[in-house]
Amino acid sequence: MRAKLLVSDQGVTQGGRIIIGQNCWLGYGSVIFCGKGELSLGRNSVVGANSVVMKSFPPYSVIVGNPARLVKMYDEDSGNWVRVNPETQGEEPSMPL
Repeated sequence: MRAKLLVSDQGVTQGGRIIIGQNCWLGYGSVIFCGKGELSLGRNSVVGANSVVMKSFPPYSVIVGNPARLVKMYDEDSGNWVRVNPETQGEEPSMPL
């Protein structure tokens, strides 16, 4: 049986580094969590309400869910927001921060 410890007695970890780009919008109750390494949200990204973000996303992204997933990205060539194919969720688009 585990000994019961107060939260204040459990200690802390270094954690990770979180970088939120310019003009990002974080919805009500959203959580950005990075246990280790670095997590970055590209500029002009939108995180939906109550979403839990635990990995990096490129600029001009719409991110929703728990765990958060990419649902739309801005296409500069056409000037429109386009839905992201769910089958490509494991592949992250390469766009500069």
